[in-house]
Amino acid sequence: MQTKTEIIYNPIIQGPLPVTKLLTLNNGFCYGAEVTFTGKVRPDIKADSKVTAIEFEVHYKLVIKEIENIIAECKKKFGIINAGVWHSTGKVSAGETCFFVKVESQHRKESFKGLQYIVDEVKKRCPIFGKEILKNGEYVWKENTSLK
Repeated sequence: MQTKTEIIYNPIIQGPLPVTKLLTLNNGFCYGAEVTFTGKVRPDIKADSKVTAIEFEVHYKLVIKEIENIIAECKKKFGIINAGVWHSTGKVSAGETCFFVKVESQHRKESFKGLQYIVDEVKKRCPIFGKEILKNGEYVWKENTSLK
């Protein structure tokens, strides 16, 4: 079995993420566990109006660097083999995917722990900003509750 650690490149993608395509990405090796997280835009109610979309703004270079740091930390802490992180920039409508994480390891325990760590740390540390577009035509900047 292949044991070399490889990191799947961590792109920022314009618009909704192509989940089906991301699920099929494979580096040709077979590991014991692969887990994923799919984050979607929720049609929450803000300021008495429904969220219809989020317009994401991303500081590309800083996000990529921080994701690389997070994955490296995760490899050391949990022994994961591969990880990929994708996030949208631009407009993503309610119900569409804006955040996707894929983690591979020899065993499920490492994959689940690694996935939780990566999701939490990306939300806390990456300069990704979301403007929630409301049905009434107004907008509200998304508050990062991970920082509280």
